[in-house]
Amino acid sequence: MHGDADLFVSKKHAYPNRMDYEKNSVKTSDSYDLIFYDNANGKNDLTGTYYLGVYSYQYSTYSIVANVERVNSEGKVVSYLGLNPDEGK
Repeated sequence: MHGDADLFVSKKHAYPNRMDYEKNSVKTSDSYDLIFYDNANGKNDLTGTYYLGVYSYQYSTYSIVANVERVNSEGKVVSYLGLNPDEGK
């Protein structure tokens, strides 16, 4: 990432922005931001469409990567970096 882009995510708002969003990025280093959704308590429905909005006050370049982790039938965490976990079933 170059610049200071801010990422906003929502499942409710088709065009998330600085005012309408559910989660926004947390600057974790000079090279990337992170947003986490989890179902640790078993009450969150993580299925559906996630809308992303990226805003910056200056010229910025960035890449977006989605990482999905699921527990398989053996109880092991399986990670799908940037892939659709339903493909190949």
